[in-house]
Formats: sequence, C-alpha cells, structure tokens
Amino acid sequence: MAHAALHFAAGMAVGMAVQGPLLRRTWNRGRELAPAILRWLCLSWLLGTWGIIPSLLHYAGLPDAFCNGWWMNLFLFHPLINRWGPHATIIGAVALVGSFVFQYALILAAILKTRKDNRRESVRSSGHPSLQKCSGPEECAPVSRDHSGSG
Repeated sequence: MAHAALHFAAGMAVGMAVQGPLLRRTWNRGRELAPAILRWLCLSWLLGTWGIIPSLLHYAGLPDAFCNGWWMNLFLFHPLINRWGPHATIIGAVALVGSFVFQYALILAAILKTRKDNRRESVRSSGHPSLQKCSGPEECAPVSRDHSGSG
C-alpha cells in the first residue's frame, strides 16, 4: 500500500491543475488575487483529503478487500496508486513537499505582485500628469514643445 502522502499529493496536484487556469486568468487580468488563491488552495487541500479517505478507512480497521476494491478508484485512483511499489513512500514525500513549496512560492509571488501594483497605483494617483492614466487618446498624445527658441 502506498503511503498516504502520495495519495494526498496526488489529490493536491489534481486540485491545483483544475483551479490553475482560473488563477492564471485572474493573475493576468490584474484582478484581486486573494479569492482566486483561496479557491485554489481550498480545492487542492480538499481533493488531497479526498484522496486519502481509503487510507483512513483502512487505518480505521476496514478490511483490505474493501479498501483496495475497484470502487475505491473514485478516490483519485487509490488502488492504482497503491500498486506503485515500495518507492511510493519516497515519491509521495517528495511530491507532497513539492506541492507545499509551490503553493508557498505562489502566495509569496502574489504578495509581491500586489505590493508592486499598489505602489504603481499610488504613484499614478499622486497627481503627476505624466503618470496618470489617460481617459482618451487625445489626453494621452505626447505634448509637442517648440524648441526653436522663438517665443
């Protein structure tokens, strides 16, 4: 039987992959990141927990015939992952740590992006005309200055 860490990491990977495109769209469009990251984290942790339910049932004392039956494939292919052999514990630990590191790095990147965007917005709203957003093409047109010396 594979270690529960491998099943949890598999569930987290599925959750991150399912919610990833929506998070990327939110990131690229410059919208508020906190709700999208929260959904991404919650789904990955929820599916990670979903993936270890057969292991929890096994630890609770249910027989192996029940916990490794084909119907347990509903829990993110639990019986198929169990066939990986003795190296599944190492693979599971590495995958789980990798998932945690990836989530932590993405949260830090989102914090840095938000701080950078907030600084940029505060500079734009400081009143300097060249840093303010334009509302139309005539306002954004470069100002021509007469450098001929006359005037």
